[in-house]
Order: sequence, then structure tokens, then C-alpha cells
Amino acid sequence: MLQFYSYRLTVRQNFSAIHHAGKILQQYIVDAYVKTEQNRLAFHRQNQKILRVELYKSLMDHLASEAAIQRSKLGRIISLLSNFQGSSRAMQQNYQHAMGIVRKCGKPDLFITFTCNPRWKEIQKQLFPGQTSSDRPDLIARIFKLKLKQLIDDIVRNHIFGRIVAHLFVIEFQKRGLPHCHMLIILANENKPRDSNSVGRIVSSEIPDADQNLQLYEMMKSRMIHELCGVLNKNSPCMEDGKCIKEFPMEFPNETAPNKDGYPRYRRRDNGVIPKVGKYEVDNRWVVPYNPHLLMKYDAHINVEVCATVKSIKYLFKYVYKGRNCANIKQKLLVKDAATFAKTLEWDEIKAHLDARYISAPEPETVWRLFELLLHDKSHSIIRFAIHLPNMQPVYFAEENELEALDPATEKDATLITWFKLNRDNLDARRYLYHDIPNHVVFDRENKWKRRQQGGKVIGRMYSVSPRDTERYHLRLLLLHAPGGCSFEELKTLDNEICQTFMDAAKRRGLLCDDTEYERCIAEAVIFQMPSQLRTLFYVILLHCNPSNPIDLWNSFKTNMTEDFMRHFDAETAEAMAFYDIEAMLAEQGRSFSDFGIPVPSVFCPLQSKNINKEEELRFGQKMYETLNEAQRLAVDKILGAYHGRSATTVSCFFIDGPGGAGKTYLYNTLCHLFIGQGVSVLTVAWTGIAVNLLSVGRTVRSRLKLPVPILETRLHPIFDQTPRKPTQLERLSSSFETEHR
Repeated sequence: MLQFYSYRLTVRQNFSAIHHAGKILQQYIVDAYVKTEQNRLAFHRQNQKILRVELYKSLMDHLASEAAIQRSKLGRIISLLSNFQGSSRAMQQNYQHAMGIVRKCGKPDLFITFTCNPRWKEIQKQLFPGQTSSDRPDLIARIFKLKLKQLIDDIVRNHIFGRIVAHLFVIEFQKRGLPHCHMLIILANENKPRDSNSVGRIVSSEIPDADQNLQLYEMMKSRMIHELCGVLNKNSPCMEDGKCIKEFPMEFPNETAPNKDGYPRYRRRDNGVIPKVGKYEVDNRWVVPYNPHLLMKYDAHINVEVCATVKSIKYLFKYVYKGRNCANIKQKLLVKDAATFAKTLEWDEIKAHLDARYISAPEPETVWRLFELLLHDKSHSIIRFAIHLPNMQPVYFAEENELEALDPATEKDATLITWFKLNRDNLDARRYLYHDIPNHVVFDRENKWKRRQQGGKVIGRMYSVSPRDTERYHLRLLLLHAPGGCSFEELKTLDNEICQTFMDAAKRRGLLCDDTEYERCIAEAVIFQMPSQLRTLFYVILLHCNPSNPIDLWNSFKTNMTEDFMRHFDAETAEAMAFYDIEAMLAEQGRSFSDFGIPVPSVFCPLQSKNINKEEELRFGQKMYETLNEAQRLAVDKILGAYHGRSATTVSCFFIDGPGGAGKTYLYNTLCHLFIGQGVSVLTVAWTGIAVNLLSVGRTVRSRLKLPVPILETRLHPIFDQTPRKPTQLERLSSSFETEHR
């Protein structure tokens, strides 16, 4: 279908009515794109049950838990895989691949934004009489693609900035706007801009002298002046809270100065050059950084920034891979009766993609996709390596042919299994680590390793594993340090003795003798994880890994964990906010930073707790109450009556009993939602984790009340009168649930 529409949209010598149709052409392109994408999405939807993979266990567990919380049954799960261009999985995968390049080649040095110019002579010459560039999105797409190819050749092959180590680019389309390209360039060490002179040779932020170069002067004035904002135009799109988000107008520094955490402060001298743009005069403070050679050659908005000093480099990559335009939708579901309340929870990523999709008629993205032009590219190929425990590799099978999946003859080996086989068959391959093997051999479509015949830009990347997944995490640790493994057992073998677990093997190899592994773990995560994820990782390491020197870990990485707060607050406040964010997570497990010897910051700045929608909770509780049977309603009425009719010294206790499936948990959740909706603090506990997962706000008895396991007469309870605890946990406990024995 794509080839058909690409053929129809190609201009030929014969008269083509569609290319003279103006807005009808735009509508035709939108309709064509919607049909082709709908066809591709239909293929993904229809083939959900043809191929399944035992790969989404964590997703299934999460959805089952969500269904229990929402009092729903788990319905269909429809995934939109990473091979669908534009899906969230595809964007996340591209981001991870880009960070793999950073891990291998270093941080990018240049950030270039290249925007299409609709006044290019190549576009204007091809327009039919009476047409404007917006009437021909097909023409804009083709010309911009050719210009972009030439720009990439200039940078990568002609080395106008020096030798290139790696590069990547992403094409974006603004709503009802022109295509533009974001490009990140990593230069060789000898060409990196390290001082003001080298930065000045690449980037200029000044208006050129019209007497020396009138053509450059006119291009710069029309292409590289920031849209007037601030007091000159308070309604400019760049204005937020009365300030320009790009910080224009800038200051007048006489020399380029590096910025410790951001872009350099480029030279912007007050040299008296003040051209008139519109009805206002502008100076160097309004100039968007550019490269004079590129501006002269391409006559387009080309923003060139030196980004080697940007500390939070992952934000650049998140910006580049932020994805396509989406429409913001707010939907409120009103439940009119009890029958509709018993709903089904469905995970439909295809529907979510369609619901938020935004398609604009003049926007060239539709025709760009119809022509199957590249939306992103990179200099290196990234090969992903699986990390799985023995007999837990992904298994692909047809829905009704589960037994065939167990047949070894039909098994398609995962990369780890084939690496073991390669090492058994090839002694030379045993010199290489798991993730380094692609530099020496090729993993073909038949899942076989073959010696690499030609050198290529290839990077191996192992999937990241959380320390919570203890065995897989330590298996990955062994693979990072132990070359030439021939089997899982060999990885666990040391001095002819097979360890019981991969953790034991890592300990015996000296990989866990100090905090080096935890430092390496966080340092690796810093490359591609956001600050909130780093804080969660630090919390997990504190809670489950027992580091020997937690305060050194905190001091080493607290700056990385505060990057999101640093964008809006000073360093001291940002550190305090990160501290109290982790402290809140530790408090949920009955721990504190003080347990690990990490001092409290001087600034008290706790994050606001998650707001509870009392109205929504009460509505849920009332709808659940309407579905109760007679016995359940009797119990709920007694408990509610006891609470609302209590005195200051009254304590009520109820006992609920019934066979499995009688509706006890449903009754508990009904009470929880009713009480929370009335602003009452509720504490629910259960003996087992399985039971806790069925409660709306549940915790285990061991976790919440610190009861020892097992409970013996000789064991002391760890909570004493002097034990600090939050009032919301015990003192404000308003009710315990119980009914009459039945």
C-alpha cells in the first residue's frame, strides 16, 4: 500500500490533477497515511494470538495486580512492539541504543537543529502557478530529505568540524509546521572544542558586518534571530511565567566562557551592530547560535550548539527521542449502574496509540512516512544481548501449539545460549566478553555466530537488570567480568567447585567484596536513567544490598540524583528534595537514612505526598456498596455505624469470617474506599503478600507492625514506646475491620 501511494504522489510529465488540488491534496495524503497505518496496526492486532512469547511475565503480574485494585477482571493484553515505528517501545529502544553509543564513544560535542526553509529555490521552482509551499507537502519532504543528506555528508564525510567518531539524527515535524532534524555529533579527541577559540571556530552568536558579507548578514537577520519575546512580545510561544524559556535576550559577554553544567556562554559583544527586524531593532543578545559556513550554504535555520559541557546529557537524548506529536485527552468515566461497574481491565497499546495520535494536513510527516523516508538513523549498529537464567529464555509459539515449543528441534536459541555454544566450538572466541563478541563475530538470522569478515561500527549492549532480580543481576555481573563462558554451570564454577547461586559465584570471584559493584551499578545507570529512577535504584541498594559505606555512595551520586530538581531549584534545595524523596521510600519499609549513617540535610524540604482524590474514592466506595449482598451490607453498616457513633474513648473491634470466595476482600476494599473518601486514615494489614496484593492500601503484618517471624515467646517485639513512627501509621488508626462469625 505504501508503494502504491508513493507512486501516486510522484510527479510525472503527464498532467496530475491531485498535485494541483491544494488542500484536497493535503486531505488525500492524510487519508492515505491513516489507511496505511491502520492496515499495519490491524496486522499487529490480528497477530497478537498467532505468536506469543513467555516474555511479559512482569507485565502480566503488574496488570493482574492493577485489576485486583480496580476490582476488575483482567481482559485482553494487546502490545505494540518496538518494530512499529513511532510506538513508545520503539522510542525507548532508540533512546537506549543512543545511550549505548554514548557509553562506547563518549558524550556528544555538537547539537545541531536543521529546519526546512520553504523559500528554498529548489522548492519554489517546482511549485505550479498559484501554489505555495504548504500546498505541496510532498515537495517539501523530498527537498528536505536531499538537503539533509547533503548536510550529513558535509559533517560526516567532508569533516567540516573535524573527524567524526559517531553521530545520530532524528526527524521531527511540528504541528502544522515544517520538518526539522535534531543531530548529535561526537568528535574525535583531537577535534573536540575544549576552549573558547575552538568553540568560536564552530559557533558564532554575533551579527556579521554587512559591509564585509552582505549575503551572510541578510541570511542571519532573517533566519537566526530569536522570535522577539519578553517585554517586546509577552504572548510569544517561548514565554512561561513571564520569562523566556530559552533565556532571551542574553547578556553581552565579551568572550566565550564555558558553563559548568550547561551550554557555553558564547561571545556576544556590544559592537553597535543593530539591524531592524520588523518594527524593532535587535542586537547580538537575540542571535541564535549558528555556524556561518552552514548558514551560507543551506540558507536555513541551523542552530549549532556545543553541548560537551552539558552535564545532564541524557536530557538531550530524551529531547531527541521524545516521539511524535500527540493530542492531550482527558476522559472521565461515569458509572451509571452497578452492572457497568464490574468492568474488565484491558491493556491495549494499539488503541492508546490511536487515541493520542495527532495528524495535521499541512504537516509533511504523513507524506514523509508514505515515502518510507528515514525518521532516525545512527552511525553504529546496536546488538542487544539477552540475560536470562537457565531454562528461562524466551519461547515463541503459536497459541494452540504450546507443546511444539517444548520440542528442542524447533527451539530458536537466545543469544546467551549461542554464545555458550560458540565458546565450546571455538577456542579463540573464549578471549572475549559476552557484550564484546559482536566486534569479532556476526550473529546471523539463523542465530548462528560467524566470524566477522568486514570491520563495522558495532556495539554490543546487554539489557539492564534491576538488583531486585537478584540472580539475573549477578549473572549479568559475571558476564561483564568472565570471558569465554561455555555454560551456566561454568560461570558458577570456581576452583573446580560449583557455587549454588550466581550471587555466591560473584562473591567468590571478589566482585562483591566492597562497594565497587554498587558504584559501577549506579554509574552505569547514570548514563541512561532519569534522576527519579536513580533515586529508586539507590533506595533498592540501601534496602536490599547492605553496602558497607552508604554515605560515600550518596556523596558520589547525589548530584546525579538531583538533576530534575536542579532545573528549578538551587543545589542545596535540590539535594534536600532528593533526600526526602528517598527517605519517604525508606519509611514505607520502616527504615530511615539515619539507619545508614547518612545525615539529614540542613534544608527541610520534604516532597508533597500523593494527593488523594476523596471524591473519587467515595464514589468508588458507594458504587461498591451498591453491589454488596445482604450479609456484606449488614457487616459494612455495623462497622460504619460503630465508627460514626463512637466516643473519644471507644475502641471497636469486629471479626469477619467466611469461606474462600465469599466476598471478604471485596468488603474490606469497600470499607477502605468509603473511609478514605470521608478523610479517615485507614491501615490495612494481612499475613501474606498474596493477600496484601488484593487490598487497596495493604501491607503485610511483618512490614507494618514489625512482628518477628516466627513469633516465639523468647523473641522481643521490635517496636517500643521510644520507637519513632508516623502518626498516620498507628496513632491515627481509626478502625479495625471485623464482623460476626458466620
